[in-house]
Amino acid sequence: ASSTRCSACTAGSYQPNENATSCIPCPEGSYCPTGSTGPTACDPDTYAASTSNSACTACTTCSSGYREDSPCTATANRVCEQCPAGKYSSTTECIICPSGSFCPEGASQPIACAVSALVACPEGSSEPIIFNLGTYAVDAIQFNFTAVLEQVTSAEYNEDVALLVADSIAVALSVENSSVLVSRATANASASNYDLELRVTVPGNESSPEVEAVEDLLTVDAASTSSSATQTLRSEADTYGLDESIVAITMAGTDVEASNTSEIRVAQPGEFVDNGEVHLCSVGSFCAGSDQPQQLCNPGTYSDTEGAWECTLCGSNQYQGNRNASACENCPPYTFTASDGSFSEDNCKCLFGIENPSTDPNDAYCVCPAGTWQDDDELASAAAISSSDSLVYADVCVECSDGMICDQPGVTLDNLELEPDFYRSGIGSEIVTECVTPDLCEGGAGAGGDLCVEGNEGPYCEVCEAGRYKDSASGTCEKCSSANAAIATAGLVIGMVFILGLVFAFLYREKIFEFLERKLQAYSEANDAASPGSSTGTPSAAARMANASSLVSSLSRSGSTLSKTNTLGTPGSNTLGTPGTTASATDGATPGSTGATPGSTGATPGST
Repeated sequence: ASSTRCSACTAGSYQPNENATSCIPCPEGSYCPTGSTGPTACDPDTYAASTSNSACTACTTCSSGYREDSPCTATANRVCEQCPAGKYSSTTECIICPSGSFCPEGASQPIACAVSALVACPEGSSEPIIFNLGTYAVDAIQFNFTAVLEQVTSAEYNEDVALLVADSIAVALSVENSSVLVSRATANASASNYDLELRVTVPGNESSPEVEAVEDLLTVDAASTSSSATQTLRSEADTYGLDESIVAITMAGTDVEASNTSEIRVAQPGEFVDNGEVHLCSVGSFCAGSDQPQQLCNPGTYSDTEGAWECTLCGSNQYQGNRNASACENCPPYTFTASDGSFSEDNCKCLFGIENPSTDPNDAYCVCPAGTWQDDDELASAAAISSSDSLVYADVCVECSDGMICDQPGVTLDNLELEPDFYRSGIGSEIVTECVTPDLCEGGAGAGGDLCVEGNEGPYCEVCEAGRYKDSASGTCEKCSSANAAIATAGLVIGMVFILGLVFAFLYREKIFEFLERKLQAYSEANDAASPGSSTGTPSAAARMANASSLVSSLSRSGSTLSKTNTLGTPGSNTLGTPGTTASATDGATPGSTGATPGSTGATPGST
């Protein structure tokens, strides 16, 4: 018996079915290895442009100087094209050539232009542009015309006269003198005239207002132009040996021809030429004109406008450390520079003290040295004079007194710290004194109560805070206990009642005295009525009245004296108004004196 063997599909073909009698060609964009049951798509960046492919082909990579014209696909290879002039390529895309470089056709990278005022490479250059140094061309219209110089002989005419004629016409046409040129002069001996051929070049084109204005002056307004030119010519005629009364310029205005041209110009001061074009000098730069390039202002100078032909020195009390500056920096407050043109802040010198060693930009630049403090009032007075003389600031730094901590520079009355056992009443006070009681003033920053130990306040830290009392042995302020508080409260109430009584007696003393006098008078009269004619052992009514009057007068004097010296006052002062205080010894206030203290004469009920 015979048998049939199945054969594998050859490379480039495939067969997906059983019992097939043939294989199918592999389609475009795919490949089929031997024995394939189906086509396999080409991998990225590979292609198969025809059928029956056993493998895909790698796409072409564009080399430097070429760009991708069409991309790689599964069925087509990548197409590369050489970059045109003015562009370059290092990948798959042509890039425009940057300014300062040029790119010939097929360039793989830009080629740098030569560094020279004669060479320029604008963006997209295929080759360098070469210029004449310092010159540039502008579009212009050239007018050729004729004129007659009258009453000038061959003996009088020369090149200087030709220049005078050209300048006179330029004034009449309102153009630059250099724009007008006498190209030919022919003598007419019989008429003592010169026939002149001239030309004037005007920047612009046919439609430019300046060009149209000149054309009108040469044609329709030729007569007025001739008159204006003659007037200018005659004003200078004597200088050139011409008769000012007869010399004249006449233009017919009928033979004017215009043509396009270019005018070559030279950069003026404040200008520079770049790429064949003239530019105003930039801010921060200067331009000498002609063939000189634009240059940056040096440190210590600046230029704040366009078209500067030189840079300006920084003024006094200013500096500039960078090039290309449009302004100068002001020196820090209270500093000066020895001269103009300073190029560093180091040139700014302090008018007082020293430069602050601190690196914090928010700190003052000038401070008083260690061992001194800064008098801000003196500083303000010196600054108001607006002087750069350091002698004006001689009294700004003051030597520190005992108790001040001045071991670092920059001490002011606002940040002043004190040693322990020293005191000052407030911020801004320069008066520093020793405390009355040692150890009550702990020192440090601030003033007043800020300098006191805990529990103390007031002048020299001698006052106890509320809720404390002064220990008589140690002098320190101790916290009050509940018992102490109750005693203190009771004492305060009694004291207040006593004070109110004294106040009432003082305010109504006249009425009290009147009341006492009336009572004494009534008592005396009643006594006399009860003991008529008695004269032994008992004072008479007149004597008793005299004694009563004397008593009232004494009380009145005491009250008067009291009103002069004893006023309601503060704790601890020698005035009426506070429990436990002592009145003045000179005004009947000392214990034992009249009207002063319980137990003294005339002070308390039951006393003498």
